[in-house]
Formats: sequence, C-alpha cells, structure tokens
Amino acid sequence: MLRHIFFQLSYALRIYRLLPSSPWVTVLCLHRVGVHSHPLFPPLSPNTFRKFIHLLKREFDFTTFTYLGVGDKPIACKRPFVILSFDDGYKDFMEYALPILVEEKIPSNHNIIVDCVETGKPPWTQRFNNILLKIFSLKKDFVIEKAAFHFRVNIKQSIHKVKKDLFKQLFNYDYPFLNELASELENRLDMEQAQDQMMNWNDINECQRWGVEIGSHSYYHSPLCNPSDFWEKEISQSKIHIESRIGKVVHTFAFPNGLVHPEAYQAAVQAGYRNILLIEGGSMLSVEHLSNQVGNYFRRLIRHASPYENYFNVVGFHRLFHR
Repeated sequence: MLRHIFFQLSYALRIYRLLPSSPWVTVLCLHRVGVHSHPLFPPLSPNTFRKFIHLLKREFDFTTFTYLGVGDKPIACKRPFVILSFDDGYKDFMEYALPILVEEKIPSNHNIIVDCVETGKPPWTQRFNNILLKIFSLKKDFVIEKAAFHFRVNIKQSIHKVKKDLFKQLFNYDYPFLNELASELENRLDMEQAQDQMMNWNDINECQRWGVEIGSHSYYHSPLCNPSDFWEKEISQSKIHIESRIGKVVHTFAFPNGLVHPEAYQAAVQAGYRNILLIEGGSMLSVEHLSNQVGNYFRRLIRHASPYENYFNVVGFHRLFHR
C-alpha cells in the first residue's frame, strides 16, 4: 500500500519530469492481463492495464516494429514511441487486453509459442509454477529428480526463492527434458494442467485483424542460453510454422526468458528475423555480438504492479537503482 501511495504521489507531483528524457523508442515486455491471479505469475488486472495505457498516452505515441526501420529513428518523431510487446500467447490476452487495445486504438506486438498454440497447454515455465504451488500445498519437502537432475524443495523457504533456485537449474535443459520432467511430476502429484489457457490459430488470426503484430517466442520455449542442436527447431522452424498459419512474414523473435547465447543470437539473425527482442538487465550480449543488420531491442519488463509504478519503470526510474 505504501509503495502504491509513493508512486501515485510521485506521479501527481510530476517527479518523472526530473528524469533523463526517454529514448526515441521504448519497448515494453508484458505477459498476462486478466482477472485470475496466480501467486507465481500474476497478471495485470484489466483496470490496471487500462490506467497504465492512459498514463502512457499522455507522453508517448504507440507503434509496432512493422513501422520502424532497422534501428533508424523515424524522421517525423515528435514524441517518443512506446511498443507494447506481449509474450507467450495466453488466451486472456484476447479476452481482456485486446478489447482495451482496440477501444484505445493502440497497436501491439505479440510473440507466440508454437507448441502452446497447437496443444493449448501453458509453457513449461507455467507448468512448473503450478507444480510448485501443488508441492507447497502438501506442506512437506519434496525431491525433484530425473537422471542427473536433483533438486530438493524446502517448504520452509519462500516459494519465490525456491522458484528462483529451481528455474536457475532448469534453464540448463532443452524442452524435451523439461517436458518429460514436468509430465512425470504432474503424474506423481496427480495434477492436470488446463488445456485451454492459450490462444489457438483462429484467435491469433483474429488478433491480427485488430492490428496485433505476430512474432515468434520460439517453438517450445526452450532456454537458449546454452549451445544446443535444438536451436533450429526453436528459432528457424517456429518462424516457418507461424508464417504458414498466419499468411504473413514473421519479422520478430523474442528470446524466451530473455536468455540468449551469442550463437543463438546469430542463429536468429541468420533465420531472417528483422527484430531481435531481449530483456533489459537480463542476459546481456556484449556490443560486439550485436548485428547492425537487425533491430536489437532490450525490452523493459512490466511486472504485476500499480499503473503508476509501471509508468515510472517505463521512464527509467527503476534503472537508477540497478546500474
């Protein structure tokens, strides 16, 4: 509550005017907008999202990657641009976010996971979120193991710390292993994952008709931070498959979880993507790794917070404390 009051008061006093000017384009990374909360992956409420949009409208113009050149500032740029870039392809985007975007006449970018569209299942990351919730509900320690993988869930720790430590290990594996491990745990815990959480191809094509630019967020959402033969499937094949289903060229690739190996980055460039989306403050590539043949965008992560705090995040307030 105090945090909310601080940012609301700071906005009312126009404290953000004291910050350095925004760059000519700021790309935001969002995920879910909806009414069903989740302790480990909470969405923005529709009301929070709408208010956030209204705050942005006062200082920014909205655009998409389609209308930007490769790293070139448009000549007619009177106000800084902002791009709303969503990841994953959850169905609540269409139910709660899209109506607001259409009403406010705001374009957006949405990067989808092919397998999630095909199966209706959530990404492996969300499956493990749900697995952790189930384990903590049992109120006793639990061992997760498969082959050489071993992780002990200590329920005396914060569930958020356990998630951070678990995912740090999981990020070293490709999707086939992650999927098998998740399936084994779901069986052990007698769990069933919902099959209708993700948009299908009809939903995605409907989003396109309302001005949503579709990009790739990989085929299976594998971490792309370690060398792997699986990269071609995740990077190149996801592009080809999405293009065959939406009838348009896919120009944008968003690295899952912001994790990127320099060679995976080069694979995305060679696959023909025009825009590479990373996460600000995540696994940063060195300048020498970046290609001038593509647009490189380090997105600012928008979390579950008040519209005022998220606005201050957009204009660079939070960066002052993470240098």
